[in-house]
Amino acid sequence: APLPMPYRGARTAPMLDPGDPLTVVRFFNDLDRMFRRSRIDDDTERLDYTLSYIPNELWRQWQALALLPESSTYDGFKRLVLGLYPEVDAQPFVSFERYEQLVAYGVQRQFTSLESYSAFYRDYYPLTASLVARADLTVRAASGNLLSMLGPEVHAAVKSRLSVRYPDHHRLNPWPLADVNAAIVWTLLRPPEQHPPSPLPSPAALIRTVGPSLSFVAPTTPSPPITASADPPPSPLLLASVINSHTPVPSPPPAHPVTSRHCPAPVPPPSVPSHPSPAADLATHVPDVTHVSGCHYCGKPDCWIRDCPEAQHDVATGLCRRRLDGRLVLSDGRFVPRSLPGSCMRDRV
Repeated sequence: APLPMPYRGARTAPMLDPGDPLTVVRFFNDLDRMFRRSRIDDDTERLDYTLSYIPNELWRQWQALALLPESSTYDGFKRLVLGLYPEVDAQPFVSFERYEQLVAYGVQRQFTSLESYSAFYRDYYPLTASLVARADLTVRAASGNLLSMLGPEVHAAVKSRLSVRYPDHHRLNPWPLADVNAAIVWTLLRPPEQHPPSPLPSPAALIRTVGPSLSFVAPTTPSPPITASADPPPSPLLLASVINSHTPVPSPPPAHPVTSRHCPAPVPPPSVPSHPSPAADLATHVPDVTHVSGCHYCGKPDCWIRDCPEAQHDVATGLCRRRLDGRLVLSDGRFVPRSLPGSCMRDRV
């Protein structure tokens, strides 16, 4: 049986906000659903119900529109009213421009808490999933951009979680957006002390200097201070007796080697220091290190690896990652092999 239409001002009556154009669209959607439920098909009756539900500040305007020839039917009146609110469709929710603005905000924010990240992801996922479904965005870009919005410590912990959770994942394949989000939530749910430890050594544990020589400075403990002995000085009479009683013993003459015409004197072996200098021994094994001008990652002469845009792009897309000490490594944590062909690191990634 059809349900009766609600009265104006009733709790179930459709409502709209004159200051919010989006509520006008939802107002007509609610009306259409009520007309179908109440089985009202007459255009005049539909127009009467429509004018009865609108607030007073819009009633005179819409009543004047209902008298126009274009409003002879309910659908014509609906199109005429919605045409007065073009801003509803001027900025669609699913657009690449809005996605870029959302990514720029997330990169600047650098999320480190679950509350702020969850509030952002509720806006990020519907827009990103819609763009991926329309083939306007790739999964690699969506996941890489999401990882670039994390702080350095959270980013390293998330990559470690993904490597442990999916050990067979190839480094060239993109991470699914759902897996990246699950790893981020898992990381942010735990305090920093519960994150898996980073395999990277501490930069302060080893200081390496590359130049004419190679030296390693290890932390040392301070030596204890030297204190003077508390024994009393010897007596002068005792010293004199010891000196007078000492008789110098002449040293025997040096033995000359026995030589003959048939037995020449043996040649003494070259003197080799028993304890060679560590620095000299280490310097003989250090290859000649020459400084290559330009960026070691992209090879451009006017670029530097710390600020290389190509490196930042590859980190964002997941081809490589930057360690805590600033070095670029592969996505699985291994160093870029030098045995592969290529003039720079990017050719070998």
